[in-house]
Amino acid sequence: AQVAQLFLRQNPNDVEAQRLAAGLAIQAQDWRGALRMLRAVRAQIGDNDAVLMADLARAALESGEGVAARAYAAHAYRLMPGNPITADMLGWVMLRTGQKGSATIDLLEKAVALAPAVPALQMHLGQAYAAAGRKGEARIALGRAAAAPGFTGRQEARDALAAL
Repeated sequence: AQVAQLFLRQNPNDVEAQRLAAGLAIQAQDWRGALRMLRAVRAQIGDNDAVLMADLARAALESGEGVAARAYAAHAYRLMPGNPITADMLGWVMLRTGQKGSATIDLLEKAVALAPAVPALQMHLGQAYAAAGRKGEARIALGRAAAAPGFTGRQEARDALAAL
């Protein structure tokens, strides 16, 4: 992390260094720092990078900027509607900003259909099912997430299962 920060200080306009630093900020859950760096990348490369837009959506959501998160996530999905990351991010942002309807679940189901082995997608879908009162389906999706070896959100999935 220190090497990346040093390189970024010496090369402040290097897009790859900015993205690396933003990724490190995301890992550290420094959402405001990540958002600032990702916005700097966007200023340089524009709006046509779906992964960048999805990262912006996550950082904005975690920073409490729900409206911006929704706009970033929707744009990412428009750029790559067949990508599980963009489908999940839009559905997750919708869920976290209070939209618990069928459109949210449809997006999260699509993400899981595209990448069924990704436990974070299963967890998001399970949480959406739970919010919609679909406890049986929630148990299945959350159970898959909770059983995934090495998944950093295993305890969160277990807690969500216990709350059903």
